[in-house]
Amino acid sequence: RLLAPLLLLALAVLATPARAFTPQTITVDGVNDFLPGNLLDDDSFDTQSNCGTGIYPMDLGKVYVTNDANFLYIGIEFAKTCYGDMNLGIAFDIGTAGGGTTDPFGRKIGWANVPFKPDWVVYDVTPTNSNTFNYEVLYKDTLGTWQNRSTLINPSWGSGSNGLGIVDSVNFKEFKLPLSALGAPIGTNMHLELWVTQEGTTKGPLDALSSDNVQMSRFASTTYDTAAVVQMTSMFTYTVLNAVDIAPPTVTQVQAVNF
Repeated sequence: RLLAPLLLLALAVLATPARAFTPQTITVDGVNDFLPGNLLDDDSFDTQSNCGTGIYPMDLGKVYVTNDANFLYIGIEFAKTCYGDMNLGIAFDIGTAGGGTTDPFGRKIGWANVPFKPDWVVYDVTPTNSNTFNYEVLYKDTLGTWQNRSTLINPSWGSGSNGLGIVDSVNFKEFKLPLSALGAPIGTNMHLELWVTQEGTTKGPLDALSSDNVQMSRFASTTYDTAAVVQMTSMFTYTVLNAVDIAPPTVTQVQAVNF
């Protein structure tokens, strides 16, 4: 007779509260102005600290997500490090049946085991204290082939240094992507994963936001290279919010008709 109450109690303990995300327009300047409720996950301090006491060179911290009527905003705590070679990866699934199973940047990262496979991937070769090189690129999966679509974000930039407008100069990195370019209207159940990796074709996820069980850096040790593809295991869900466009329209052209 006690089985049912105990089962209900266990389920209540295991249940996680729903996140109450709020629409926001974020100023992309490297200053964290995300509302606390727009925290996607706090993944701090789950990698090796090997650059001095309390320094976590491979660690993702708090990651935020929100949207307004036009843009998806991502904010990422990631410290400038003692390493001269660090990359950030961000994958987006927009609820499609397909998606890529390989890594468009040539890393040992795969998506064969996740139910929602990435439609888009952003890579940011992030500048560090010892290496100021920067390269930002946006890839789209097209029938199993990754294509560079960076010009969708800014035709005059494209992929390259500051190609996507990611603020990289501080420890809080943030950027925005047009919802229209992603093909993610209001109500889209988007799935996201973020990871830290390095340059090279033998590199896997040193830290992962959702797929913690396969990340290659732990508290006591780090595996820097791998011959096998590391298959990611999960992604976070974010539903694109209904936000009111408060920006007034602007006149860009006037032309007489029926004249």
